[in-house]
Amino acid sequence: MSTQPSYRLHKASGQAVVTLAGKTIYLGKFDSPASRKQYSRVLADFKKSNKLVANVPKSKIPSYRLHKSSGQALVTLNYRDYYLGVHGSPESKQEYDRLIAEYLSCQRSNTFGVVPSEISLNELLVAFQEHTRSYYGVGAESEWHRFKPLVKRMRELYGADPATKFGAVQYKTVRQYLLDQTLSRTYINSQMKRVRRIFRWGAAEELVPPSIQQLLSLIAPLKQGRSTARETEPIKPVTQAAIDATLPYLNPVVQAMVKFQALVGCRPGEVCLIMPSMVDRSADVWEIHIEKHKTQWRGKKRTLYVGPKAQEILQPFLQCDADSYCFSPAEGVRLANALRHAARTTPLSHGNRPGHRSEKKGGDTTPKIARLPGACYSNASYGKAIARACKKAGIESWAPNRIRHTVGTKVRKEFGLEAASVILGHSEMNVTQVYAEADRSKAISIVRQTG
Repeated sequence: MSTQPSYRLHKASGQAVVTLAGKTIYLGKFDSPASRKQYSRVLADFKKSNKLVANVPKSKIPSYRLHKSSGQALVTLNYRDYYLGVHGSPESKQEYDRLIAEYLSCQRSNTFGVVPSEISLNELLVAFQEHTRSYYGVGAESEWHRFKPLVKRMRELYGADPATKFGAVQYKTVRQYLLDQTLSRTYINSQMKRVRRIFRWGAAEELVPPSIQQLLSLIAPLKQGRSTARETEPIKPVTQAAIDATLPYLNPVVQAMVKFQALVGCRPGEVCLIMPSMVDRSADVWEIHIEKHKTQWRGKKRTLYVGPKAQEILQPFLQCDADSYCFSPAEGVRLANALRHAARTTPLSHGNRPGHRSEKKGGDTTPKIARLPGACYSNASYGKAIARACKKAGIESWAPNRIRHTVGTKVRKEFGLEAASVILGHSEMNVTQVYAEADRSKAISIVRQTG
């Protein structure tokens, strides 16, 4: 016997909610007559359907049906009834098609049909997170993860309030919370930019008036030296000495990735995703056409140019399947184990057998692996491999994106800013200047002659 879904309080927002087949529905202010009435109606509709929402295909479109007592056509969207006109008439069917098209275009959002003045900040944020989840995905580098902590704090502070009440004071309160966490100024500014994006999206979906986003855009970001926010050091190129000191402590695959990146100047994420099918070897300089990259959403194409030295490094890793990743973590583990085994001095008849743990008294001797290697390295795993090697080498840790700064600086010094822009894959030279350090020696040479 099934129990009736309960009317209950959502503590963070102060709203009443009910969960039907795994879907949480916000009913309004807790214990108010309006929320009680909405609860009864939602529950009646749910029972009338005589089947769980979870068993209804996501693709099912709400039906065009007859309201017997009035003779009108009716469609129900998000538990709201829309009367379309005389049942069976062309006008009612046209109105049905229009409503369904609008409902599907907003991806079946729970806020569809809600009057902007009635939308709470909670409802706006839930709808926005559904949008970011489908738009950006939930991968490790997804923008969705960057919004999550921000959305959580906004819901804690103002979730139960109408979204239209969010203004300059509320915006600065959220920013002050971030300041109190001793976060960096650049991170706080980027998070507050995301707050503005939430309301810009809401205005585009006609959930909130555009005046809110316009007001928030007038608030100046935190300026360097004008706030209590922590300042961060600019990212500097990594020295060749640091790279050379790290290489002996990396497995052969990550070693090759570092050496390849130091010659080509690609992003860490790009070197992780190279496949043989991307490599055009028809000319003396190879071209790698990266399919997924940072500026792909802008319609930009990204090509890596691979010279003879980099070709020599990449060549052994092109023997895998065309659609497999060249730099495989599993291959890295296998090669590292092979090197350790080759350097083994203990006879095989003593100590651990290859692939087994120590045989303790009555203990399990089967191989134990904490986590199987993935299909390819990610930005995070690539960076962690380098950080572990730096620790073993006894040097300061450095991140793989600094190799890109090193290449940019070297190319700019020898061939100019435009060449550095092409190698790094930038469409604007002012971006390249962030990566390629200015040639200090040129300035010193000029001053020697003029000053």
